[in-house]
Amino acid sequence: MEKGLILLEFAKIELEYAKHHENQRERMTALLMVIAGVSIAAVGWGGGISPSDAWIGIFLLAVGILGTVFSLKHYAHFKLHYARYREYRKELDDTYGDSQIMALKDQGDSEHDKKLRYPFTKAIPLHILWALLPSLTAIFGFLIFVFSIAQMGCPASNSQSAAAC
Repeated sequence: MEKGLILLEFAKIELEYAKHHENQRERMTALLMVIAGVSIAAVGWGGGISPSDAWIGIFLLAVGILGTVFSLKHYAHFKLHYARYREYRKELDDTYGDSQIMALKDQGDSEHDKKLRYPFTKAIPLHILWALLPSLTAIFGFLIFVFSIAQMGCPASNSQSAAAC
């Protein structure tokens, strides 16, 4: 088998792995958002935060932390496979392309940058936005926990002291 075909197959495999990790990150984040939405709705179902909602807060905190770690881990795996893909692509270009592949890539990048509608978005790494969603879930979980614990000392009656809680 020719070296170029072998390199091309390895490049395709690494690109597929990179796509796989991006898809897994998207699915995990979507599932996390559904879990967070249902959990937050359960807190609001009873008319507000109550002491019994502390467990939901702890659950959301744990799910948010795990979601953030998984998101960053999938990003690390994506970067690994994409770096391998770039090396195979570079070797293909050096061996067979007379530097045409990289020149075309650079030209495409340049055209994209010229037509970029929202240049401020270039400064925000996408993996940070993906990790921000589960991080916000952890923050909401922490807040629910804190407010539910704060409700433990409040009386249930409509007296003056209950209004202070």
